Amino acid sequence: MEEKKIWNGGHKIVFRAVKRVMRGYGGLEFEKQIICPECLQKKPVSQASTFEFNQIRSVTLNGDETMRCQCGHLVDAILLTGFFDHQQKRNVSAQSKLADGEPIVPVTDLLGAVVLVGLWDEKSKKVIRAGSGFIVDKKRGLIVTASHTLMNIWGEEGSPFGEDYFGSRHGKVVIGVIPRSDDGNSLDETTTMFCYFAKIIVKDDSIETKGVCHMDACILSITTRMEEDVGSDRDGYGDQPGILL
Repeated sequence: MEEKKIWNGGHKIVFRAVKRVMRGYGGLEFEKQIICPECLQKKPVSQASTFEFNQIRSVTLNGDETMRCQCGHLVDAILLTGFFDHQQKRNVSAQSKLADGEPIVPVTDLLGAVVLVGLWDEKSKKVIRAGSGFIVDKKRGLIVTASHTLMNIWGEEGSPFGEDYFGSRHGKVVIGVIPRSDDGNSLDETTTMFCYFAKIIVKDDSIETKGVCHMDACILSITTRMEEDVGSDRDGYGDQPGILL
């Protein structure tokens, strides 16, 4: 199940981390809300639509797989909640969704190209921003990711507009991958391993020429491999020595 692998490869890590922090404050009342991922790609966080967690939970328990946010975006409710045991069997064939002549590639064959992109701050010794990306050229080590993960493209206060790594002199990009399971025939659904350092090599030209961002995407180039692969549940992976490839 593709959604389950994506959930276990990244979403669940963030979800559980936030849950642990909130539980550490005794007597604190809080609500679980989920932000529409489509809104996050196009709007500032303050303007993004949110769902009540229990609302999405009810949708998935009733057998529905998708729902729309207030801005009209169609989102995968099951992926956002992790309630895979209640998913109804999908009857729509992938063949019927593609135009005639288009090649059909199973999602499971593409998951190996999905990576976790983090912005490591050497001063605070932690990842301060994180998102996903995908490998577009394995031989040349090129990755496409969302620009808003690595720079301020929304005009937020506190960091310069459009500067790489939010203007931090101590910032650098760390890349994590979903490793293969012990048998080597499938992806490990439970962890992410940080293995590489990368840098931004291409971004929207209008950021510098016009002071606006028309494309929330940038291209990264892997520069070095970490001396030791480090799991995302450990600290210090940004301090690993880099080995030139």
